[in-house]
Amino acid sequence: MFVKQIKSLSIAFGLSLVLLSTGCIFGPGDGANVGSRTESIFFEGATNFAEQTIAITAKKNDGTWQYIGKAETSPNAIGHLGHSWHYWSVAKVVPLNCWKLVNGKYVAEIKAIGWDPHIQLTAFNEGFVDYIDDYDDLGELVDAQASGTTMTIYANP
Repeated sequence: MFVKQIKSLSIAFGLSLVLLSTGCIFGPGDGANVGSRTESIFFEGATNFAEQTIAITAKKNDGTWQYIGKAETSPNAIGHLGHSWHYWSVAKVVPLNCWKLVNGKYVAEIKAIGWDPHIQLTAFNEGFVDYIDDYDDLGELVDAQASGTTMTIYANP
């Protein structure tokens, strides 16, 4: 029984590392208020791969995902938590058909997709960069600050 539990924990830890090792989106963070629905939003993140295309998508009101823009990862890496990261960023407006009015605020769901359409980048909580140096390894950071592969952002009415 004890061996099974350790094996399960190892698999879960390994999956979280694999998920993050493909890349992440950390700006805006999950739960962020981005201001107005008509303004450009600055999306940013990092991956382990240089010069790769990252697609930004938003969930339309009919439940399908709409491509809203792309970014290219940097050719130069920055080391952090034992990994090399290639930064990417792009400013885009989320289309109006991707915002829903919920409890007096507009809500949009966003995903960042890697160079392979099956690679969805990990989303991080709003403000996670304030705590990034509090973690000694990638697994701890993912467990404490990651929110899955879809982030929710909010805009004022």
